[in-house]
Amino acid sequence: MERCGKGSIARRPVGELQFAGIAALVSAPVAAIVGGIAVLAYTLGYLSRSGQVRRLQDLRAGSRVGEEERA
Repeated sequence: MERCGKGSIARRPVGELQFAGIAALVSAPVAAIVGGIAVLAYTLGYLSRSGQVRRLQDLRAGSRVGEEERA
């Protein structure tokens, strides 16, 4: 049996609280869509600032130069 009281919310994952709040206001499918959009936005924001991802374009351009030299 889970004890309800002070601190019980702190043990809950933030995503679950967000999902439950949106589902209570609108509906569960809308909450799932909003959660998915939030994950995509966070991922795209993180990747857009990543130097490793920016270097992928450089590697791609370098491989094309190598292919032209071999042809």
